Amino acid sequence: RRLKYPMKKEGGEWKRISWDQAIDEIGGGMMDIREESGPDSVYWLGSAKHNNEQAYLFRKFAAYWGTNNVDHQARICHSTTVAGVANTWGYGAMTNSYNDIHNSKSIFIIGGNPAEAHPVSLLHLLKAKEQNNAPVIVCDPRFTRTAAHADEYVRFRPGTDVALVWGILWHIFENGW
Repeated sequence: RRLKYPMKKEGGEWKRISWDQAIDEIGGGMMDIREESGPDSVYWLGSAKHNNEQAYLFRKFAAYWGTNNVDHQARICHSTTVAGVANTWGYGAMTNSYNDIHNSKSIFIIGGNPAEAHPVSLLHLLKAKEQNNAPVIVCDPRFTRTAAHADEYVRFRPGTDVALVWGILWHIFENGW
């Protein structure tokens, strides 16, 4: 289900309210916080879904609010990943290019959904699939839009991804691959 209009919980029940009421109540509450605790009392957290222009406007809005307390979800979410990748490969970001993907002989995706999260990357994956006859294998608890493109889809229970990877590694080592 998708939320299509503002809702407010009153007396334990959700009720529909007007856009004007929602904007007035949220804006009024934010202004109360700002007046009581100052503009730095609000933490503005951006999104990886923002395009360049949206990120720019988000930052400008926070500055207009009077603060530099602006952050991005990727810094929080990916900080541990960056540290691990940097320690392993010497660089804290993706270490291969799209050309590497184009040359793939097979594509294995675990718990990722580039069709929704990285649609440009998916186009490169599909190019490799078509040009190289590269099989696409997707392992995910959910049947995603990416899984719809897969030659092989493996559904596993949520929380068992580490066991899946260890099982795959066991076969790799056992067979000397």
